Amino acid sequence: MTHDEFWSINSSKKAQLFVANVAKVMNADVRAVNVMINTVCNLDGAKAKHARVDDVPAEDLKLAKSAGLIRDSIELTHAQVLSRIIKARDQIDRAKVAAAFVSSLGSGLLFLRSPLGSMSHALHLKKHRLVASKKQTSCYDCWLSSKQTVACHRFTWRRIMYAGNIEQGDLEYVLCDLEDFGSPSFKCTGSDKAILKRILATIRKLPDDAGLRELQKSLTGLFKANKYERQVVLEILGTCGVLKPTESASMHESWVPRHERPWPTHFYRKDWKSPVNCWTGADGVNEDAVDFWFGDL
Repeated sequence: MTHDEFWSINSSKKAQLFVANVAKVMNADVRAVNVMINTVCNLDGAKAKHARVDDVPAEDLKLAKSAGLIRDSIELTHAQVLSRIIKARDQIDRAKVAAAFVSSLGSGLLFLRSPLGSMSHALHLKKHRLVASKKQTSCYDCWLSSKQTVACHRFTWRRIMYAGNIEQGDLEYVLCDLEDFGSPSFKCTGSDKAILKRILATIRKLPDDAGLRELQKSLTGLFKANKYERQVVLEILGTCGVLKPTESASMHESWVPRHERPWPTHFYRKDWKSPVNCWTGADGVNEDAVDFWFGDL
């Protein structure tokens, strides 16, 4: 790919506005952000191709790497992943993560939405010994292997474009999400807070027999999002304990090993993350978790 071909990616006015907004909130160099986004997605159309990291002009690649926006994959042990997650968690202001989530409801910047899910997963995470079996070599408690290659760049794409989506809760993703949170520049406005209040009020009004379909549809029109983005919002609210099935343990209260998390048998619920995949209208809203995460806003 030539220099001109690389810079023809995401060249539309819409794409450039997105790049500028991301750069502003991330307190990052616009060109460096543009380079990174060019290597993960093309906002100029579904059929448009994005570049590979190998396609980035040398000087631009150097710029993006120096800004920490393009990171090489790294190999880490089970213990190293846990140690780095705990260190990142302890360096982050919990209130700022919650405020970033709320601000994302109005701004639509999904990378601000994701860290609340990651912080919730890491909230009570502790160092522990890898416990595995002959049939399952990954850790029984957290599913990490003895060694893993952490694909930092792929997770950056997931965070910016999808708020993590299927990667939410994966400890490799949690690591990159928390380490990259940094000091984003955003405002959590009264309008953003009003959206959260409407979301919670709507959920509180759902009938006891409401399921996940009704839950997801109930948020339609409350903020700009498609059904998949609404699902991720609800999954994050589940992880942080706001949507807590009554009979299930909550990550808000303590670390819940993978094998102890609720996994429903119904095929539709299996497409959702635990624990919200077992939520019903009868469970309502956990007000203690609402106060814990959002009480200071």
